Amino acid sequence: MFNLPTGLKRWQVLMPMILWFVAGAHAETPDTLEPGFAGTLSLHVLSDDNIYRTESNQISDLAFVLTPSLTHMSVFNKHRLDLGYTGAYAAYSDKSDENYNDSKVNADFLMDLSPKLSMNLGAKYTWSHDSRGASGASMTPGLEPDTWEELAYNLDVVYGRRTSQAQVQLKYEGIGREFTNNNQASRNRDTGTLYLTAYYNMTARSSWLLEMRSRNITYTDAPSSDRDSTEFSYMLGSRWDFTGITTGVVRLGMLSKDLQGTTDYYGNSLEDFSGFTAEGSVDWAPQPIDRFKLGLTRQARESTEVTSSYYISNMLNIAWHHDFSSLFALDAGIGAQNDEFSDGRSDELTNVTMGGGYGMTQHMRLEFNYTYGSKSSSLAGADFTSNVLMLTGTYVSK
Repeated sequence: MFNLPTGLKRWQVLMPMILWFVAGAHAETPDTLEPGFAGTLSLHVLSDDNIYRTESNQISDLAFVLTPSLTHMSVFNKHRLDLGYTGAYAAYSDKSDENYNDSKVNADFLMDLSPKLSMNLGAKYTWSHDSRGASGASMTPGLEPDTWEELAYNLDVVYGRRTSQAQVQLKYEGIGREFTNNNQASRNRDTGTLYLTAYYNMTARSSWLLEMRSRNITYTDAPSSDRDSTEFSYMLGSRWDFTGITTGVVRLGMLSKDLQGTTDYYGNSLEDFSGFTAEGSVDWAPQPIDRFKLGLTRQARESTEVTSSYYISNMLNIAWHHDFSSLFALDAGIGAQNDEFSDGRSDELTNVTMGGGYGMTQHMRLEFNYTYGSKSSSLAGADFTSNVLMLTGTYVSK
């Protein structure tokens, strides 16, 4: 398992980032596209009528959330280095146990090595938590939200260009996640995924693809290795990019998940999975003032529950953005999700959002959003509904 900084070490990482934001937020003039700093700073005030996402005895609270973001881009001949930091720091008025301090730092080095060969080296370090009521989140009562730290890295090599007849992409991604509270050490895990993708480019803007993935999941601090698993998938799909109208990528295929044991250390039966898998993301702009985004997934995810080792998550969401003018905009979206757990449990989640924004100045924006969330579960006591109102003020450096 990766050695992750905690406590004071976290602030030793974050303080330079915060100072970097303050110094860099004004480093570029508006509308500058040259390499350099870019930053945003948002303050959210939200009212949540069910902060614990419970079926009964609902408790409401008011929260203040500060979300800074900073990026820096450097160009070295044909190569590029991207650095980034994002944070989310929440303070609740009454229930301080719900406060959180999330942050992420990342670096990506994109190398153009030859007319046909490119490479990307990336690393990301995240401190975060599992949101109440979210898909797969623990439902143990009386505990703070589960917190975790994660180190991820990737190597991505592409041979060929979009203008070539064919392209081949080889990618490896490694992720180490460590839980930091609520006695969750048995959930600590390392995940390694190898991707091999072949593209047949019909034009410079549209392609067919064939992709194979191999994933190994190892629980590093569990009492046994029974829940360790290997996943393999193969998918066919297409990608396209017709500027100003639509862009997207869709993959459809089969997934198999093989667990190492037949029963886990709790005595629960473990069953392998084999079935359909899908990924898709489509952007469509029928006219300049309207933009639609469609997303869909069906994939296996690791479970937090004692009685299930994984669940199959099926998700579909649609978002719409409409510009009334250069100052006013409307956003709306709906998401539906079905989670099928290996022990037979089934969850249905729904999320509906609607809001609007007003550009007060070139750098300042004010937004108001409403979100309705619900869960219907075959597990007794897991159902909930929630209503969240949020007012956001955002400063954009450029």
